[in-house]
Amino acid sequence: MDLIRVCVERAHRYPLEEARERLARLVERIAARYDRYDVRHEWADEARLAIRFRFERAGRGRGEGVARLDEGRVAVDVTAHFHLPFFVPVALAEWKAREQVTLALEEAFA
Repeated sequence: MDLIRVCVERAHRYPLEEARERLARLVERIAARYDRYDVRHEWADEARLAIRFRFERAGRGRGEGVARLDEGRVAVDVTAHFHLPFFVPVALAEWKAREQVTLALEEAFA
């Protein structure tokens, strides 16, 4: 299995409550982009400033990530183990995953 890591962040200017709603929407958008995967998520802390998510697809791979709010920014970190075809370099898979997470982030925090 190949290890894939993605880190994406973006600034925002939303009040805390709205940012929390948008953070939940972000994880829903990520799950929608990977609709063939079983994605599960939960709040990671009492203050509801981070959401942990796990995903898996039988025969393809599994991984986990954290979407978190910091002062004036939102960040998403994903680590996954995938069975990539021999002709797909890890860098290409990371680029594609980063692109999908970035699109979900822009949709949720636009």
